[in-house]
Amino acid sequence: MLSYLYKLLAFTKITILLHLGKLSAHNVQDFYDLTPEKFQNKTNGVTPRRWLAYCNPELASLITETLGSDKWITEAYLLEGLRKHADDKKFQAKWKDVKLAKKEKLAGKIKVSNTQSA
Repeated sequence: MLSYLYKLLAFTKITILLHLGKLSAHNVQDFYDLTPEKFQNKTNGVTPRRWLAYCNPELASLITETLGSDKWITEAYLLEGLRKHADDKKFQAKWKDVKLAKKEKLAGKIKVSNTQSA
């Protein structure tokens, strides 16, 4: 699990650096020459929203409920609709509750994992 997480974080960091212009193709040319099949452009913006909808259905449900549609998963501009709810205390409380529940779930999994490996 951790090796997958490290790979995901490394991929995310490289993607962010590419988008910020701090990493260019010539910086990774040697790596590309070794394993060109590992380089695929999948940063069209749909993937992160689909990933969110898949990995955090509770948060996705809150966003869908707030926006009135699940079209935000494929149409990023619709997420702008969340801005008008940013100061809504009820929305903030629901958002925090979803985040806390996920953090507690992760903490429980880590605790079990640490107990099993000890």
